[in-house]
Amino acid sequence: MDSKVKTSTWLELAEYLSLGSLFFGVITTVITKEILYLFIPLSFTFLFNTINIQKYKKNNRLVLTELQQNHKNYNDIGSSTTKG
Repeated sequence: MDSKVKTSTWLELAEYLSLGSLFFGVITTVITKEILYLFIPLSFTFLFNTINIQKYKKNNRLVLTELQQNHKNYNDIGSSTTKG
């Protein structure tokens, strides 16, 4: 589980850094009138954001599946103890 946490942390950090670079890209674009300084950090921001969203969705599905399995096991144990 440590590697998942580290990967997630690195991806979040990369997303925040790309978002910060987007801020500087906007300023540089205004000063130099070169739109390229805006699109490169914007592209990285969208890329890391998309990866992070997919990881969060996958993690949420896994947690939901585990909770449903635990609930089913709890109900199975409860029904077997009341019958016996």
